[in-house]
Amino acid sequence: MISAPRSPRMRVAKGPESICVQSMIRVPASGVGRSVVSIGRSTVESLLTFGTYGTDATNAVSALMLPGTVVVHMALRTSDEFVDGLSDGREVYYGGARVEDVTTHPVLSTSVEHAASEFDAQFDAPDVFVTERDGERFSRYFEPVEDQGTLERRRRLVRESTCQSDGVFNCIRAIGSDGLHALAAVLPAVDERQGTAYTTRLRSQLERVRRADLGVAVAMTDAKGDRSKRPSEQTVADTYVRVVERRPDGIVIRGAKVHTSHGPVSDELLVLPGRGLAADEEDFAVACLVPCEASGLRFVCRRSWGDVDARDAPVSSRRDEIESVTLFDDVFVPAERVFLDGYPNAAGEVVEAFATYHRFTALCYRPEFVDLLLGVVELLAESNGLSDARGVRRARTDLIEYIETVRGLAVAAAATPAIRNGRYLPNPTYCNVGKHRFASEYHDVCRTVQDIAGGLAVTVPPVAAFDDDTVGETLTDVLGGSDGWDGRRRRALFALVSDLTVSRFAGWQEVLSLHGEGSLAAQRRSMHAAYDRAAATDRARVLLDRAVGTENNTPGGGSEAPSRNNR
Repeated sequence: MISAPRSPRMRVAKGPESICVQSMIRVPASGVGRSVVSIGRSTVESLLTFGTYGTDATNAVSALMLPGTVVVHMALRTSDEFVDGLSDGREVYYGGARVEDVTTHPVLSTSVEHAASEFDAQFDAPDVFVTERDGERFSRYFEPVEDQGTLERRRRLVRESTCQSDGVFNCIRAIGSDGLHALAAVLPAVDERQGTAYTTRLRSQLERVRRADLGVAVAMTDAKGDRSKRPSEQTVADTYVRVVERRPDGIVIRGAKVHTSHGPVSDELLVLPGRGLAADEEDFAVACLVPCEASGLRFVCRRSWGDVDARDAPVSSRRDEIESVTLFDDVFVPAERVFLDGYPNAAGEVVEAFATYHRFTALCYRPEFVDLLLGVVELLAESNGLSDARGVRRARTDLIEYIETVRGLAVAAAATPAIRNGRYLPNPTYCNVGKHRFASEYHDVCRTVQDIAGGLAVTVPPVAAFDDDTVGETLTDVLGGSDGWDGRRRRALFALVSDLTVSRFAGWQEVLSLHGEGSLAAQRRSMHAAYDRAAATDRARVLLDRAVGTENNTPGGGSEAPSRNNR
């Protein structure tokens, strides 16, 4: 295909009218071999300028079409357009100071570029990253989950996105779409019970997000304060986000959320309840969509990896999924952006649905990072001349078992979905078993790589030492390995090992594995709740009855054990 032209930084509005002229494309009407040909922005604008087709971009594009083609609206932004949209005056703090512009900040710009790579990918691999619905093409992340095939396509999408991001999850749209899909699965039942119209609002906002091709982060986990007290009992009320004022045209929210991944560099922020709530905690039952530049919204970023040489940190120098503590200081949210307000019985349903989608996403991205670590082990063994050593074979096998177990559970979760209000959710049991498996054993994965690497993973001199006129040549000689591996090449390999398993970035990965998508305890609770224990008990009861003699034991007789229900 011909990629869409990367225009210079050109701001694109975030409203429903923001489909850019550049994104009018033509495809064969038959749909056979649907190679997409981009029609450049300048070409269409020239036609409009001459007035031949008035102000109707569709008419202008139609004039360029060959017979047998149809117009498709493609709501896709380039990476430049995404980056430009972040220069909007949002209130972000890093290192104790307000950031004037996240796109030019010496540290946060790394996170911006990491997020932006997702927008390039949808032009480079549209079959994976882009879908079409009702004559409109948009990011596959926002494809309604209305059948099992959508889950499988989503699995491949997250996997490919992670591979294209050096094995580091790119969550600029993944987490936000997890949340939006969770709401789509829960809100119809809420509307039926309460007589509300939240589903209609959600549908309208999701259409706007798709058409504007936005990045959406999620603010879910509250600061929580004293964990022994409920949200309504906290001494410091702002440890939970809540509604503090209700107006005819919207609500005002106040409080603090933590662990907001990519929030400082997203277009919009989806606020979700962080836990199940009691009947008298209706003010905490709030879900809404907030622009990241909204007045009163503040992002306080964690410390990043710093300014590191790419030769010493080949992955973390380019990849950072920045998180923040997110403060809501009387943020006004218009009514059309509010999806839940004042129905605490629905909060737990939203949390459960989001956790299921989000843990499925985790099962899709984590194996690809460990697959990268397996490749590192192969290079370590090669550099040492020990590719067939027993310890290396054992390490390979351990990593392969981990990778394929988690991958397999992701495939199974997509293949055996749960259906809720017409929306398909990945199998909750497989999602929780898989997430618990990868979280509880990820530290062992790192230990396996470190064991094969040896001490040079932490003691190898930096690249600057190899550039030194006095010691550089000697280091290159004495730190060499097998044929083809001089000291410089081995240093680079140990730098990669260190970056992936030893550095601050590596420590972040380990904690992320444990607590991202919920804690180990949360996954155990979910497994316990979701598993069909009644069917297992019934099967055992049949055999118990046989043992105590209450079953018909005549030849050919007897009760038949009930079959397992489809999960």
